Amino acid sequence: MEKTKQELLKEWSELWIPKFNELSQKYNTPYYTQSPLNVIETDIELMVVGINPKGNGKCTSTHTVDGYLEGNKEWWSKRFNKELKDSRFLANGRLFLGYGSKCPDSQIDDDKKVVWTNLSPFESSKGVSNLKKELLAEGIKSTIELINILKPKRIVFMETNAFDTLRKNMDESESDAIQSVQVFDNLKWEVGTFFGIPAVSILHPSATDWLVSKYFISVFLFLHNLIIHEFPNKPLKEIRNAMRNELKLWKQRIQAEDEL
Repeated sequence: MEKTKQELLKEWSELWIPKFNELSQKYNTPYYTQSPLNVIETDIELMVVGINPKGNGKCTSTHTVDGYLEGNKEWWSKRFNKELKDSRFLANGRLFLGYGSKCPDSQIDDDKKVVWTNLSPFESSKGVSNLKKELLAEGIKSTIELINILKPKRIVFMETNAFDTLRKNMDESESDAIQSVQVFDNLKWEVGTFFGIPAVSILHPSATDWLVSKYFISVFLFLHNLIIHEFPNKPLKEIRNAMRNELKLWKQRIQAEDEL
């Protein structure tokens, strides 16, 4: 009999949480997750992935197998305040994905269909630049296994250099599983595939320089999603060209002549 999602996730947690507890003690660095995994019953629609949580990383943490699967209860379940407005991180993140930040939405806020997590669960104050290599590498291994269990239809990496970070910190035997291309010459955002799953890398929601605008990020993600659904087998370079050409058409046909 095929194992259920919860059985697979329990096995995953039983393997990784003891390792994470040991690494937390070894490097005096806390770790935590985001959205809950103990509610997932089927393959998910979307996985939103950052690099790692931000923090001073100057203490240890110990989690249980079941406790980790419950997610970050201290923050996640309380992310909306009394006015139903969420944190700046989630407000921008949800806006990038095409949803407003004023109130919960049944699609993006369905924890059974959408998972928010990080490549590594370990804290650092400056992202990859001061996260211990072992903490990043082990985190990536665990997340790859998690992706194989959850089988998301799409992955959004909220970090501009996510594909490059993955390539540098994965086993060489798996590096071919990552394919990506940069869409615009002056923007580092990429579209690609991660173990065959359509993926895209954009800015982190906590960024202060949107390069174009945070609304353009929504357009970028929408256009990519539309093309991969319309043409699921289209090569990456053709997806890139289609996105470029579409935006050129918008500019040429919508702008007034005196604005061109």
